Amino acid sequence: MMLKRFLPKSGIDYLKPSIVVLFAVFIAIKAPVFFTINNLISVLSQGAVIGIASIGMSMVILAGEIDISVGAMVYCTGVIASELYLSTNNLIISTVAAVVCGGFFGLINGFGVAKLKIPSLITTLSVCNILSGLGSILIGSEGTLSAGERYKIIAQTKILGLLSSAWIYILLFLLFLIIIRKTRFGRYIYAIGDNQDALRACGIRADFTIIMIFVLTGMLCGIGGLVNTSRLGGTQFNISLGMEVYCIAAVVVGGISMSGGRGNVLGVFFGVFIVAALDNLLRLMGVNVYMYNVVWGIVIFGVVMIDILKKKQKARDLERQVFET
Repeated sequence: MMLKRFLPKSGIDYLKPSIVVLFAVFIAIKAPVFFTINNLISVLSQGAVIGIASIGMSMVILAGEIDISVGAMVYCTGVIASELYLSTNNLIISTVAAVVCGGFFGLINGFGVAKLKIPSLITTLSVCNILSGLGSILIGSEGTLSAGERYKIIAQTKILGLLSSAWIYILLFLLFLIIIRKTRFGRYIYAIGDNQDALRACGIRADFTIIMIFVLTGMLCGIGGLVNTSRLGGTQFNISLGMEVYCIAAVVVGGISMSGGRGNVLGVFFGVFIVAALDNLLRLMGVNVYMYNVVWGIVIFGVVMIDILKKKQKARDLERQVFET
């Protein structure tokens, strides 16, 4: 009886675990080198930037919104941080600028969604185009920026066998878990995604919460931009653009519903690892780079389809219970 409580309640609930198991078996056969300790550590380090941005995407999706400017924010804040470091040779100024600029970009998104009532898809698409253009203008005609060796210490310092980029992600994720599970703000995020009107009826400022969600997402993207450029020792034209696809995949694979208000945020950590692992596997197998988008499109379509099937199953179960009573 104790075991039954932890088992999936319907056949659909077995789909994701089954796919993960098949994925692991496939890797073991096709690329056994993947499971070496060094490669697994490398996967976690490489997925750190996606992981940091996915924390923000988790909050946005839980609130029933979407942010497709995530990649552009990582790109633009990374360029700003690199440019400032080249001008000032000061890591603190570069770090603060990246976080503040990211928060400002998030504020624009939040204000557009919460106050102007522009759908989040349109708002973040507009900001995405603005920031991708702005980042490219700041880089200039050369298309690359090299920030030097000292700049790399932010993301490439080894601590207990892990790169600092991975530690930054882990610490931010732990902070995210505390906020979501232990604070009123975390409960409001779930409530907005579940029933925003009910939240307003209780006298809670839903608009302010939505704005703060986007601001925090922007700040996280600022940290992601800093870590990404530090990891690479600089930046280049259009790097990080399209990262939102990986973030959405990580969040949904992790178990958060695209309709908002439901999902276990702890699963996002494993979702990020799976996404980073799949990316690593594609590279190990030498898959054509143009196939990447095809693979990620199939992944997102598949996990969203599973989420929709689960919702329909729950609706049918609820309907059956009503008729039975």
